[in-house]
Amino acid sequence: MPYITTSDGIQLHYQEQGEGRPLVMIHGWTFSGRFFHRNVPSLAQNARVITLDLRGHGESGKPDHSYRIPRLAADLRDLLQALDLDDVTVLGWSIGCPIIWSYLELFGKERLRDAIFVQQTPKQYFSSEWKHGHAACYDQAGLAETIQKLTLTPEAFDRQNLSDCCASVLPDDERAMLLSEMAKSPAHARAAMMQITLCMTGVTFCRISICQLS
Repeated sequence: MPYITTSDGIQLHYQEQGEGRPLVMIHGWTFSGRFFHRNVPSLAQNARVITLDLRGHGESGKPDHSYRIPRLAADLRDLLQALDLDDVTVLGWSIGCPIIWSYLELFGKERLRDAIFVQQTPKQYFSSEWKHGHAACYDQAGLAETIQKLTLTPEAFDRQNLSDCCASVLPDDERAMLLSEMAKSPAHARAAMMQITLCMTGVTFCRISICQLS
């Protein structure tokens, strides 16, 4: 399997298919690059499609440290540099969105052309000043409950999380494959990533938004 090694020595797994201008796809929390398996074949007809397993997910390394969003943005930069990618469209789904926002904040438009943001609010939690938090992350009590569930009953948590993210019922074999991918993410990685409050302000967003970085 293809890997790159990050600047702090962690192996990140990726897959690629197709030829043309690169499209890098970043999955959501507890998922993996295989969650794009329905999308890649069609997209690869017109692009070089690269799906990344974030650290702590899929076939990538699972260290006991370094799950802050800026570190994940640095991982993205390491991938672009290792594969010598330029003029890239980068797509973030869920937590993939703040990874891109952090990349832009830290590294500017380096190597990027377009950014696509799917299903993520710029600030994760509700507050008196922010009423657009993520539907399942209401406050610190809700965060504590989520971490407890994913630590003590990860299989049940994954089944519910997958169901909540799907607009239709999945075939049994596909559902089993995706749940097996989720099980590869250990509790310490999940909890560390979820505890980060995502405070990306000043960003125009909707359910899906596309931004040309010109």
